[in-house]
Amino acid sequence: MDFTFDEEQEMFLAMFRDFSAKEIAPKAEELDHEERPPLGALRKAAQQGFLGATLPEAYFGAELDYLSYVLLIETLAADSVSMAVTLATHVSLVAMSFLQHGSDDQKETWLPCMAAGEMIGAFARTEPDAG
Repeated sequence: MDFTFDEEQEMFLAMFRDFSAKEIAPKAEELDHEERPPLGALRKAAQQGFLGATLPEAYFGAELDYLSYVLLIETLAADSVSMAVTLATHVSLVAMSFLQHGSDDQKETWLPCMAAGEMIGAFARTEPDAG
């Protein structure tokens, strides 16, 4: 399998690194030690289209291929694990679940809001006899 980045992926990687260096790295310690979601950083990520990274353009997503998406998460994680995990949860667990399993009405209602950062996805689960 060839993991050589194509020209578009190289461009995305440069954009992700620039964003992370300017917006995430300077606040990384704060982001990783606060006990709340990094909402300010997520708003800035939404302005770049990162919160709809893998969503189709029909839902105002960036329609990134998965290698480019992984480059985004990896780049963010190098500076702030909490930012990377929050964004990955939003995109991978919540937005993509709506995309793959939601009704048309749910997709039309929630996915554009998620891509714009007007709604941040969260994921929780429980087990019998536990929390």
